[in-house]
Amino acid sequence: MLLDRLMKDLDVSVMPFAMCEVASGSLLPIGELGWVTIHFVLAGSGRINMNRSAGPEISKYTLALVKRRHVLEGSGGDGAQAPQLSFPGGERLIGRPAGDADFVVACGRIQATYGPGIGIFDLVDDPITMDFSDSSDMRRLFEMILEESEEHSEGSIGMIEALMRQCLVLLLRRLSDSDNRGLAFLNGIEDPGISAAIAEVLDNPANPHTVQSLATTATMSRSAFAESFKQYFNDTPMAFVRHVRLRRSADMLRTTNKSIGSIATQTGFASRSHFSQSFTAEFGTTPGDFRRAASEHA
Repeated sequence: MLLDRLMKDLDVSVMPFAMCEVASGSLLPIGELGWVTIHFVLAGSGRINMNRSAGPEISKYTLALVKRRHVLEGSGGDGAQAPQLSFPGGERLIGRPAGDADFVVACGRIQATYGPGIGIFDLVDDPITMDFSDSSDMRRLFEMILEESEEHSEGSIGMIEALMRQCLVLLLRRLSDSDNRGLAFLNGIEDPGISAAIAEVLDNPANPHTVQSLATTATMSRSAFAESFKQYFNDTPMAFVRHVRLRRSADMLRTTNKSIGSIATQTGFASRSHFSQSFTAEFGTTPGDFRRAASEHA
C-alpha cells in the first residue's frame, strides 16, 4: 500500500500552533519560513488569498495546507460560539482591522519529508483544502494538539508531532480518494527512473544538472523523461532543480552560520546576486531577512 510505505518513511516536524482570530472583512497576512502552513478552522468562514488574488473559501472544520505566504480573510461567523482558549504563552494572531473574531483558525507550520528529504507538499503550489466536518477523529486530534500547544510543557512538541502524523494519515486518505492532484507526485517517487533522477538532485543539488543529464540518470529519453516528470509533478525538471536548491539553501540559512555567498555556491547558484534574486522571488523575502526571521522563531 502506497500510503503505508509513505507513512513508514515520513518524517514530521511541527512548530507550536497559534490561534488566528480574524473579524469579518479583516485580513491576516501569514508569512513563510520555508515550512508548510497548516490551518484548521475552528469557527466561522473565510478565504485563503495568495498573490493578491482570491483563493479557496474555507469554513468550520476545514483543513488547509499552504506552501507559500498568503492572507487569511474573514468573511463571517457561523452562528456558533467561537472557542474560548486562553493560550497562555502561546501566540495569538489578530487580523486587521481588529474586531469580533468571527473566523478562528488554528495555525501551525509543519515539515513532512519522505525518504531522502522530499517535502511531500513542497511541490503543490495551490492550497490543499479538505472538509473534515464529518470526521470526529480529526476534531479530536486537533483538540489534543491545541491542548498541548496551550500547555507547551516538556514533551509537547513530540506529542504534537505524533498527533500530526495521525492528521496527515486522515488527510492523505481523503486526497487519495479524491480528484485532488496533491498525491500525484507520490507515484513519481515510486517510479524507479524518476526517483533515481530525484535522488540525484537531492544528493547533489549544486551539480550542473540538465534535462538530458537527469533523463540519462533515469535511463529514459529526454522527451519521455520530461513528459513523465511533468505528469507526476506538474512542473518541469529544471523547476524542480531550482526548487530543491532554494529549499536546501533555506535550511542552511536556518541551521548554519555559513555566509550567504557560501550557501549560494554550495546549492548551485552562479552568483550571490542570482541566488538572492531567486530566493526573494520564491520566499518573498531576502536571504538575510529570512535568516533573521528564522532566528527569532527558533
